[in-house]
Amino acid sequence: DQVYATREPPYRAADEPLDSLADLYWVKGYNAATVARLRPYVTVLPMSTQVNVNSASKLLLSVLLPDLDTTQVARLWHSLQAKPCADMSAFGRLLPKDVTASSGVMSVTSHFFLLKLVVNYGDTRAEGEALLERMSAMPSVVWRKRGLEKGLGIANPVSDNHIRAQETKVVLVCSLLLDIQKNIRA
Repeated sequence: DQVYATREPPYRAADEPLDSLADLYWVKGYNAATVARLRPYVTVLPMSTQVNVNSASKLLLSVLLPDLDTTQVARLWHSLQAKPCADMSAFGRLLPKDVTASSGVMSVTSHFFLLKLVVNYGDTRAEGEALLERMSAMPSVVWRKRGLEKGLGIANPVSDNHIRAQETKVVLVCSLLLDIQKNIRA
C-alpha cells in the first residue's frame, strides 16, 4: 500500500482479483507497453475456468503441452480447427502416445464468450464488447463496454441481463446506430 499511497492520485491496493485487464495499469511494474504486449494473450474472467483446447491458439497449446515440439503443436492446432473435439478423450487421441492432457486445466467447452462489435455509420465508427456467460441455455451479460472514435457519448442499449447472444448483437447494433444518428443530428 505504501507504493500506491505515493502515486498521483494516491490509492490503496485492491488485494482482490482483477475485473479487467485495464486494472493492470494500477499495479506496480505494469505500464501501457506491458499491458499492450499481454493483451492478445490474456483475458480476465469473473471465475477460474479450464482452457478450451478447441479454441486455444498455437501459443497457448504449446504452453499447455510443453512436451510437443512446434511441428506437433501446429499439426494439433490444424486438426482442432478442421474438426473440434467433442470430448477430452477425442483430444487425447490426437496427442502422441507419450503425451497426456491435464483434464484439470483443459476442456473442450467454454462458459464465457467475448462478443466484439464494430459499427461504421458514415465517418463515425462505434465499437463495443460484451462478455457473455453461458451456464445454462440462456447466456447472461457479465459486462458491456462501448467506445467511439469520435467521442460521442452513447446510452446503455441493453437493460435486460439475460439476452440471447444473437439478440445481443442486434440490440447493440441497433442501439449504437440510433445513438450515433442522434449525436450526428445534434
